[in-house]
Amino acid sequence: TVKMNTECHAEIPARETPFRIGIRAYDMATPEGSFIMLDNIMYRASLCKVAIDLGDGFQSSPLVSAAAGKPIRSAADLDCKNFEACRWRGGAEKSKPWRTSSSSLPPELLFNMTGSYLEPEGRYALLYIEQDTKGPLDYLRSDPINCQSQTENTLLLR
Repeated sequence: TVKMNTECHAEIPARETPFRIGIRAYDMATPEGSFIMLDNIMYRASLCKVAIDLGDGFQSSPLVSAAAGKPIRSAADLDCKNFEACRWRGGAEKSKPWRTSSSSLPPELLFNMTGSYLEPEGRYALLYIEQDTKGPLDYLRSDPINCQSQTENTLLLR
């Protein structure tokens, strides 16, 4: 039993896996009812860096495209300057889906992730995979290509 105006203290050991902190009241049955009040909750900790900081203004949305599973008619169907109109889509893995964004990325972060300061043109697709993530991982796939000739065939991306 904790008396009124008592300061409680809990030591939490280092943890490398996600966790939550919970505060629970129990054994408070009295004929009048029970009441608990907390104030001055303070948490002091050195947190691990577990995510890439994409900046305060970064926004993204789920990848939505014109891909419908029908065969493409022209190689240009797979050109993707406008993700809403192109024929690429995320695979079947829904826990970490592909997203699109047009937010500018901090130059230092862009360089650390790509080795270049060259920013994407317009909207771009992204898939964030946390360290030590186990599969299956999502993939970006095109609508079916029925056939291609034996001439020069290339796929360019950046």
